[in-house]
Amino acid sequence: MINDPKKVKSFSAATVTLKTEREAPLVHTVIGKTGQVDSELVENLEAIFKAFGGVKQIEKAYIKATMGPSVKVKV
Repeated sequence: MINDPKKVKSFSAATVTLKTEREAPLVHTVIGKTGQVDSELVENLEAIFKAFGGVKQIEKAYIKATMGPSVKVKV
């Protein structure tokens, strides 16, 4: 258990939540906010790809804002 509030904040800031579908190999996660710089979003997406073993493990990917249309990502 972490008792230091500063450590809790830094730990939770570096944590990613992945949600998967029960019946399909599908993952939902947040890569950033719409107001972020494009390079930060790309860096976050690359980190998620790397966590799954690289782009060879990913068949296709899409990104979208909560209420916006999806955009296919070239992997």
